[in-house]
Amino acid sequence: MRLIHPRTPPVFALLPLISALLMAGCAAGPDFHVPQGPTAATYLAAQPPQTGAQTLHNTDAIGWDWWRVMGSDELDQKVEHALQSNLDIRAARARLEQVAHLTEAVAGHAKPQLSADSGLGRTRIGAAELGPDYRQTPPFSAYAGGLAGTFDLDLFGAIKRSVEQHQAQETLANAELDAVMLNVSAQVVYQSIRSASANSRWCIIAMLLDIERNRLTLMQQAMLGGATTQDEVDRQQRLITDIEAQAPVLLQERAAAENALAVLSGVLPAQWTESTLTLEDLVLPKELPLTLPSALASQRPDILAAQAHLQVASAAVGVATANRYPHIELRASLSEQGIFSGPAGIAWNAIGGLTAPLFDGGSLHAAQQAAEADYSAALAGYQQVVIRAFGQVADGLQALNHDAALSTASETALASATGSRDRTKKAYLAGGASQLQQLDAERELQSRRYQNVGVRAQRLTDSAALILSTAGSIAHPAG
Repeated sequence: MRLIHPRTPPVFALLPLISALLMAGCAAGPDFHVPQGPTAATYLAAQPPQTGAQTLHNTDAIGWDWWRVMGSDELDQKVEHALQSNLDIRAARARLEQVAHLTEAVAGHAKPQLSADSGLGRTRIGAAELGPDYRQTPPFSAYAGGLAGTFDLDLFGAIKRSVEQHQAQETLANAELDAVMLNVSAQVVYQSIRSASANSRWCIIAMLLDIERNRLTLMQQAMLGGATTQDEVDRQQRLITDIEAQAPVLLQERAAAENALAVLSGVLPAQWTESTLTLEDLVLPKELPLTLPSALASQRPDILAAQAHLQVASAAVGVATANRYPHIELRASLSEQGIFSGPAGIAWNAIGGLTAPLFDGGSLHAAQQAAEADYSAALAGYQQVVIRAFGQVADGLQALNHDAALSTASETALASATGSRDRTKKAYLAGGASQLQQLDAERELQSRRYQNVGVRAQRLTDSAALILSTAGSIAHPAG
C-alpha cells in the first residue's frame, strides 16, 4: 500500500484568502459625514425693518408647546388632543417601531449564529455513492441531531454598512414622525384660526344685516314721502341680498374647518363638538421665537430626514462595494449520528468558507456605480431641502413685515371709522344728524371691522407659519 503525503495547495488557490487577510478590517467606504450646513448669519440679505407690535427673539430650539403663544387654552387643548389621537401620528410611530426592530434583526447578523439540526430517515445507498464497485446494500434507518454554528467575519463591512443603513432608516422614520406631528399641530392651529375668523365675521355680518335692514325701512318710509326713489330702495335691497349671500360662504368655511379639526383629532365629523372660538380669543404673539440659522439644519425634521436619507445612500455604497470583495464565513457543527439497532457516534466538522467573485459580467461594479449615483442624487436633494427651508423662513419674515404694514393701515382705518361713528352718534342724540346718517356711520365701522378680522387672521396664520418654519422635534412634552 502506497503512502500518500498531503499536497501543498497551489499558490493561486490561496490568493483569495491571502488578499482577504491582507485587507481584513478595512471596511468598504465611504464613511458618512454630515454635510456642512450653510454659514449664513441671517435668513435675508437685508433684514426687513420690524414694525407693529411684534418682535423676534433668537433661540437655539423651538419644540413642544410652540402653539401656546396664541394665548388660548381651548386651542392648546385641541392641539394636544390631536397629537395624542391623530391616526397619521399613530401610523408614523408604528413605522418607527418597525424600522427599529428591523435594525435589531440586521444587527444580529454580526453575531455568531447557532441552530439545532436534527433528521430521521430511511436510506439505501446506491451506485452514485459507492462508485463502480457498487454492490447491493440493504436499506437502513438512521438519525442525526446536534448543533450548527456560523459566524460571518464581515471583513469588508457588508454587515456593518447594512446595520448603518438600517440605523439611518430609523433616524429617517423618527424625523418623519416629527414632521407628521409638526404638520398636525400646524393644521390644528391653522384650521382653528380659520374657524375663529369665520365665527367673528359671521357676527359682523349679522350686525351689518341689521343695519342695512333698518336703512331699508327708513328708505321705504322716505319713498312714501317722496324723499327717495324706488331705484334707491331696490339698490338697498340688492345690497342686503349680497350681504346675505356671504353667510352661506362663511358657514361653509367654518364647517370645513371644523370637519378638518375632527379628522385631525381622529374622530368622525358627526362625533365632533364644534368650537365657539372667535378671533378675539386668540392673542397675536408680541414676541416670536426664531431659530438661529446655524441651528436650523440640525433640528428641522425635513432637513434631518434628508440627512438620514443621504446616510442610507452612503451605507448602500458601502454594501455594494463590500459585495465586490471576498466573503469569509466560519462554520462548525457537532452532532450525534447513528443507525437504529446499530452503531452511533459523535460527528463534527469545522470549516472556513471563502467566496470571491471572479467574473460576474460587470453586475457588481454596475451596482456600485448605481449606489454612488443614488448618493449623489441624495446629496443634491439634501442641499435642496436646506435651501428650501431657508427660503421658507425668509418668506415668513417678509410676510410678517408686510402683515405689520397692512395691519397698521387697517387699524388706522378702523380707528377713524370708530371716531366717525362716535361723533355721528353724539350728533344724532343732539339732533344734529339723522338716523340714516347714524346707520351709515355704523355700517362703515362694521365694514372696517370685517376687513380687520381678515387682516388679523392672516397675521396670526403667518406668525404660526414663521414659528413652524424653524421648529424642531415636538415628540416629547417640555419639562
